[in-house]
Amino acid sequence: MINSIIIKNYKGIKELNLAFNDSRTVIVGNNGVGKSTIIEALQLALGDNEYKTDLNQFSFHKSCWTISDRRISNLPKIEIEIYFSSDVDMPDFRGKNNILLDEFSGMRFSFEFDEAYEETYSKESAHNFIPCEYYHIVRTWFSGQPYKRKLLPFRLFVIDSSNTFFNSRPRQFMSHLLEDDTDDFKAQMLSCLAGMRAIFEGNINVKSLNDILTNRAQEIKKGLSVSIDLTSKNSYSSILTPFVDGVPFENAGLGEQCIVKTLLSLGTPEDIKPRVLFIEEPETHLSHTMMYHLMNLLNKRDNAQLVITTHSSFVANRMDLSNIAVLHKDEYGIVKSKRLIMDLEKDDYKYFFKSTDYATLRLILCKAAILVEGPTDEMVCHYYMRKIGREVFHNGIELMAVDGVSFKHFIALAKDLKIKVAIIRDRDKGTIEDYNRLYFGEEPLEDMKVFLDKDQPSIEQSFVYINEKELQKLSDTVRCKKIKDDTPEKLIEFMVNNKTEWAYRLLEGDESLDVPQHIKDAFNWLDGK
Repeated sequence: MINSIIIKNYKGIKELNLAFNDSRTVIVGNNGVGKSTIIEALQLALGDNEYKTDLNQFSFHKSCWTISDRRISNLPKIEIEIYFSSDVDMPDFRGKNNILLDEFSGMRFSFEFDEAYEETYSKESAHNFIPCEYYHIVRTWFSGQPYKRKLLPFRLFVIDSSNTFFNSRPRQFMSHLLEDDTDDFKAQMLSCLAGMRAIFEGNINVKSLNDILTNRAQEIKKGLSVSIDLTSKNSYSSILTPFVDGVPFENAGLGEQCIVKTLLSLGTPEDIKPRVLFIEEPETHLSHTMMYHLMNLLNKRDNAQLVITTHSSFVANRMDLSNIAVLHKDEYGIVKSKRLIMDLEKDDYKYFFKSTDYATLRLILCKAAILVEGPTDEMVCHYYMRKIGREVFHNGIELMAVDGVSFKHFIALAKDLKIKVAIIRDRDKGTIEDYNRLYFGEEPLEDMKVFLDKDQPSIEQSFVYINEKELQKLSDTVRCKKIKDDTPEKLIEFMVNNKTEWAYRLLEGDESLDVPQHIKDAFNWLDGK
């Protein structure tokens, strides 16, 4: 079906070349990277917009807004190309009329200057704006032949429960869903509509209303009446309104609409054309339970090509990390994708698939990360951040609490993405060398480093002894009451038995209390100090 898409100069995307998997692709990226723009560009190129797109200067990437050279050949254009899979090989589709200048099957969209206006434009007074009033849309197959939407080898469906148009378009969605190229379907639909018309016109109240209309208009035009229009191209969307449990679809909850639209769009193996289904942020408006059911459903259905954009680690994990395309955009608007299929072992994919509660996208999308053991260490790092006046996400650094078993899986993921990672953990009975071998093997990694207290085996002991001169202040803070003549041993015992409580109390307590050196070293290393 769709093998890839190339976008140039459309909205926030200066340039993008994104490949899709045959079965499913999960697109992730930080806000503003262009996930929604990709779906919009696809709909625009195929002429499949559920709302009219008004192309203007701001439809172009901002780098195109100012025209320094008014020559026609140098005026900017929006270009979108959709490349079909190798099994789609009709002569009309195949050719070299594409950006890559090679033989492929697909279609091309451009919003470009219409040369018919060249003389008019040349006589205009000079200005530095894109002359969109002289632009036109051109759609062709890669063969150079004019694009015909009815000849598309697939049917495209877009489910976007976060879109402002989502709740106002149920009839158009149903009309699009019911469209089909088979004569049998059309004959059945027209027969149903004709039957509806006959029943409507035969109703005694309708007859009475039509008699009144005829009498009032007889001097001008005889035969005026009301009926059901079967000639309109939009007859399906004008007449048919979907219902769920007897309630009009547009009055159902947004989560329920998302589920129903997705179920209907998946189709069946008997469909005349295969389906391409884009689902934007399926987690919107869905509870965790409904999200779980939806993911299970999508995993079981293989008769449609699925492309999902998401901010949810649950969705990413459940759809298998091997299907993820990570988008990053540079300052010039060039968007590049990274696939997690190079060094990551299949066991790591399976681990995150089963452990869907892990916030893997936090790691995937960050610039650097600190992995810590349990909530206590996380609170310690929060405390340190506050003490030195930095936010937890300073310079794109993520702070994640990970249990001991999970460390190696997160390290494998970070290694594949080339993310700088500091690991802060208890020393227990090991050494730096022991943990290096455990996590990295025999070869140390330049961008990953373990930090632990070489003198103290646990974080509780590290905190007590780094603040030994302020022991009473530390005791008052973590116990929330005064204990006369508290000792390091008693305080450590209390902190071990109340890990989460003491961490939160420390976070809210006296800022003058010190932080163990290995935690400071970890932040300094990430900052390049």
